[in-house]
Amino acid sequence: KSYELLERRLQRVKDFYKSMKERPAELGFAVSRKWSTRLRTFNYRLERFPVFPAGYFDLNGYKGVVITSATADPEDLYYTLGIVGNYYELPHSFPYERVEFVVYGVSPKEKKEWEECLRFAYKRLRTLYDKVLVLLTNKEQIELFKGEEGLAIQGEDRLSFLVEALRRGDIKALVGLDSLWFGVDVKGRKGLLMAKLPFDSPEDPLTYHRIRYLREIGEEPFEYQKRKALIKFKQGIGRLMRSKEDGGTIVLCDRRIFKFKEFKQAVEELGMRIKYIKHA
Repeated sequence: KSYELLERRLQRVKDFYKSMKERPAELGFAVSRKWSTRLRTFNYRLERFPVFPAGYFDLNGYKGVVITSATADPEDLYYTLGIVGNYYELPHSFPYERVEFVVYGVSPKEKKEWEECLRFAYKRLRTLYDKVLVLLTNKEQIELFKGEEGLAIQGEDRLSFLVEALRRGDIKALVGLDSLWFGVDVKGRKGLLMAKLPFDSPEDPLTYHRIRYLREIGEEPFEYQKRKALIKFKQGIGRLMRSKEDGGTIVLCDRRIFKFKEFKQAVEELGMRIKYIKHA
């Protein structure tokens, strides 16, 4: 039985390698690993996935599909789900005009100055608010906040537990990555620190293969990357306003918001005025 199991696994590896050599445009590949405490070594995982899953979902059994989101994007829905239809945009009812949106004139490419700005912006928000959310874009940035008093980092406990601790006031700040941009609800006045515009890393397997696919079909990959980052940026802004009674300050340490006009426009369309500060 052990021999048969090994034979099947080797065959799967061979099939995976054959698929990679053929490089079908619509498929992506990834190799990941996870530490096994039982085996005291790494388990490796081979993954083959559709680059854009449109066409892999059978929607024929539905008379209609209704999708609601504050950041719904028709083009993104078409690529990822293959759904087309009518698109309606409704006005929001939150008083964003009460929100201060601050942009510091630094760039993530100027690493030392940018990191100093992040620390300064965090400390400023902590002096203003008892609740602060820090939205980062990669794990390396977490190191900048370790050791800060009253702060919790995503991954130290269940995210739902950490969010509840912030709501109760047991902690004063919560730092994290993707899950904090999308799925956190903390009501009241608070500070929100965005490390930078949330472009996905081109080294991420899914992003890498989508860039490759778009190039092969003659489309501009950066337009896709920018659209995805804009959706995430809007979701991040939404972490501040969860009710009509909410408010506070949003700080972005990335002057590229003035280079990519879509991001600046998204802020202004909500009714916020951008306050630009050249140096932190």
